[in-house]
Amino acid sequence: MIAKLRFLFCCALLLLVGLVCPATAYAQVQGQGEARDTAAKDLPLTAEQRQVYVGTYTTELPNGVKGTMRIFEELGALRLRPSDEDDARRLLYQGNHTFMAEKTPDFVLTFTVVNNKAMTFKVRKEDGEITGARVPEMPTSR
Repeated sequence: MIAKLRFLFCCALLLLVGLVCPATAYAQVQGQGEARDTAAKDLPLTAEQRQVYVGTYTTELPNGVKGTMRIFEELGALRLRPSDEDDARRLLYQGNHTFMAEKTPDFVLTFTVVNNKAMTFKVRKEDGEITGARVPEMPTSR
């Protein structure tokens, strides 16, 4: 009886793990090594470090369509808003001037930083590359 209960418990546990993280469970059942951490990192950045990326960028999509993208700071986090969208996405810092857009794991921005300012970025996607270049800031008159 106890052996039967253990067996049922193990089956229920495997089913639960399979429902919660099916790809990981499948890989483990198939003996394909350890489970991989697919969650995006969100490494901390100081306010000064975040300012390196804040600005407006002109963009060009793989199909040649041009637009703008604004990166701004809100509540201690960087956010990205394309000119043609109302919603902004939080940027998760992955290290080495690379960010992942929250809830969009295939949208990874890699910035080129010069003199402590992000000047350009690239997003590599299956259908091509999105490029962005910082719009120069207008000097303020005094």
